[in-house]
Amino acid sequence: MKRAPVFLSLVALIIMALPVLVMPFVRAQPQRGDQPEAPMPRLIGKDGQINGKLAQDFDSWLLGQLGFKSQLVCLNALVNYKLFRTSTNDDVIVGRDGMLFYRETVDDYSGASALKTGELSAIQKNIARLAQSLEARGARLYVAIVPNKSSVYPDRMPISYERRLDGGNIDRVNEALRAAGARVIDLLPVLKAASQDERTYHLTDTHWNDVGAHAAAEAILSEMGKPCVAPTVRRDALYSGDLARMLGLEGVLNEQTTRLVQESPTDGPGPDYSARNLLVPGDGEGALLLLRDSFGSGIAPFITPAYETSRLRWEDPFEATQPADDVLIAIAERNIRLYLAQGITCIAPPVALDLSDAKALDLCAVTAHEDSGCVSVELELDGVCGIADAYISMGGQIYWAAEMPDYEGGDNPQRYQALLPLDEVDLQAPVRAIALGANGAAFVSGCQWTLDEWVSPDWETEGDDEDDFETLQQLRRQLSAGGDADGI
Repeated sequence: MKRAPVFLSLVALIIMALPVLVMPFVRAQPQRGDQPEAPMPRLIGKDGQINGKLAQDFDSWLLGQLGFKSQLVCLNALVNYKLFRTSTNDDVIVGRDGMLFYRETVDDYSGASALKTGELSAIQKNIARLAQSLEARGARLYVAIVPNKSSVYPDRMPISYERRLDGGNIDRVNEALRAAGARVIDLLPVLKAASQDERTYHLTDTHWNDVGAHAAAEAILSEMGKPCVAPTVRRDALYSGDLARMLGLEGVLNEQTTRLVQESPTDGPGPDYSARNLLVPGDGEGALLLLRDSFGSGIAPFITPAYETSRLRWEDPFEATQPADDVLIAIAERNIRLYLAQGITCIAPPVALDLSDAKALDLCAVTAHEDSGCVSVELELDGVCGIADAYISMGGQIYWAAEMPDYEGGDNPQRYQALLPLDEVDLQAPVRAIALGANGAAFVSGCQWTLDEWVSPDWETEGDDEDDFETLQQLRRQLSAGGDADGI
């Protein structure tokens, strides 16, 4: 009986020493996201002095040399997940029935990250400006906030996390967006209803699966008055998502998922919907501009067939300057602040203002430059306490200017930008700056400028604003030939 503890201690010692003993024969494989392998520690540094960090450098080097390191890390994560239902990564939460959640969404779930009044006002102003801009150009604006996984599956969250009692940021934003003139599509009830029949979000990923994305696409296209083509193929597949990867279990922790696939008219690969800027042809009518994050990329295969052309953009701030019949903003609940509260770039909408009692605005400056086929008129305003909005007047019309971010901070003059299509601008027309104070008082600059001080009428459009028709024809030719159309 006395030999048993000694034997067990010996076994434990061998197991702990095994990674060191096999170092000469088995090199550690780096984990995804690991730092580069530390170099061999040196007693004397390059400066000829004794290395004061020798012990620390040795620890870093030894950790990179241990045999079976990646396998042991993976095994540790797998044991914690399977046996103890805990996570080895602070950013990943293990919920009920093994469903993984992203910790970044916990504040939305509990209500701790409720949007403030100022943030809601900024969102409403951004969307109101965008809606007016699009309406003036004959387009319609739709917004669909994609719920976090924890909002659709609150019953799968660990009971240790307190759940908010109200509708959260989605309800607050949807109300503000409706007031701003956007057509709001509430996806939360749609996804909850679809979840009664099939799982709509991945177990091992932050995102929805094809079932959830298709259910959302049906609701969105129904609101747009467009048909949603049913997938022609359903395939069962194994999947290992981003949360599994964060645990170091990519390819080890797998789930069974359903792929919904549209049969391609060619044998060539389809578009890469994760591209930052992509033009996709479809079988419907009209042009769509889809401003999205990764969730928007998930619905793109089901949305784009309903239009003749679809332009997909994924950037911050959102850019909505190109012509379109419909503009759809599709972003995740957790990204509301990132995208909607930071400003949206659009053609300056015309507005009507009463300037009969306007006062002089002396402390201002106006400059202009070309910006992807548009004239960017920029204002620097000072001397007005609490500017609520800024505008420019040009050629008898007043245009709404968007506030530009202040990256330097401090007491810098407030800067605003009005984007106007170059081919619609009279470069000789006098330009004035206008500011509205928080109390409603109007201020108009005593000076006036003309854009030909900065702008040349011979500007050419550069960058990715090439002729969409020619690009579409090129894409169709490549698809017909079975070529690779990714990235166009």
